[in-house]
Amino acid sequence: SENCYLNRCQAAKEVGKNPNTISRWIKNGKLINRGLGKQILISKNDLLGINARRSDYSEKKFIYGT
Repeated sequence: SENCYLNRCQAAKEVGKNPNTISRWIKNGKLINRGLGKQILISKNDLLGINARRSDYSEKKFIYGT
């Protein structure tokens, strides 16, 4: 499937997070900013990948209580 790109607010809305969370994920290296200069563009595939990994972790934490 063709990849598309989202700005910071669109990315946040896509995964139900605050736009500041998206910025933090970029700063921490969890997401790559694919925009130029100050423009933030996030690959939807990257975003869905990180969100899936976070969901797996959350479920394991809930199930095992760790």
